[in-house]
Amino acid sequence: MTVPRRSAATIVVSLTTYAAYSLARTVVALSPAATSDVAQTVFSPAASAGVATACVLLIGVAVVLVRRSPHPALTGGGTSWTRLVVGDWRAAIRAHGTPTALALVSELRSAARDLDPASVDVHRGVDVPCPSALPTVSRVLRETYGWGPEHFALLRTPEPLARPVRSPSPAARPSDAAKA
Repeated sequence: MTVPRRSAATIVVSLTTYAAYSLARTVVALSPAATSDVAQTVFSPAASAGVATACVLLIGVAVVLVRRSPHPALTGGGTSWTRLVVGDWRAAIRAHGTPTALALVSELRSAARDLDPASVDVHRGVDVPCPSALPTVSRVLRETYGWGPEHFALLRTPEPLARPVRSPSPAARPSDAAKA
């Protein structure tokens, strides 16, 4: 999986900053400057906890950026996308068990990425930047991951979302009475 540039940069900066802070803390602790007021303030347990917390939060933000699944209609470029999902989740769990159902989703996503690294994870499936991805992804699933008819029976290609823009919640919509 290719990590988006912004997420990768956030992770690199966070970890590099924390590594430099930790190295400085170790060097100061081993030097005669460890007893100075500045060193005891900058490298106090509270300051160290603050730096660590900030780094963890930044890495959390980077992970959220990676996990966000933009709807293909919002990605531009005029490319038609195909959404492939394990459709009936309960049937998949009944037939194969939860670990296997999760593995099927993982294999589906991997097969799509084998074909196009720009594929995007969605709930229990993947969006593939190809208008007719099902036959090609199916071939990869069959040849590489050993999928059989019982696995393909669970696969669905739902209709794309009619409106990629989020609609307001029912409470925020004007009532029918207000329209009249």
